Amino acid sequence: MLFSPFGWVFRNIYSAEFGDTVNYRRIYELTPPIINWNITDGEGLWELMLSWFKAMRYHVSYFFTFINFLYFFTALWAVKLFFPRSSLLGLIVILSSLMCYSFGVNGIRNGLACHIMLLSIAYLLKDKYVLGATFSFAAFFYT
Repeated sequence: MLFSPFGWVFRNIYSAEFGDTVNYRRIYELTPPIINWNITDGEGLWELMLSWFKAMRYHVSYFFTFINFLYFFTALWAVKLFFPRSSLLGLIVILSSLMCYSFGVNGIRNGLACHIMLLSIAYLLKDKYVLGATFSFAAFFYT
């Protein structure tokens, strides 16, 4: 386990134990701290976030923590929209799914995009098309 600047214990981001985590760490370390956003790339928001964290000189643990916070927060937000009366049950279903752990550890970028898309669908079903379209585009630019 690794001690982060927070003082909390995180998973080891330097061994191949957590497959993609090592690759995300390497990408983070190789990302220039200059914000160079290219919207036509298809990964614009992801690269913008990487560059911003790097420009602020944050440790990679802060970056992983932020991504995981967004991952679980967007899931909770979507569940509250889908099941306003029993959102705890919906959250338990999402957290117990087979994808939750693998998206939260290895496919962090894809998992975040999926939860943003889930949020988009929740808003589209509530006839809030502007918010739904906004979150759809955000999900697209994270993948």
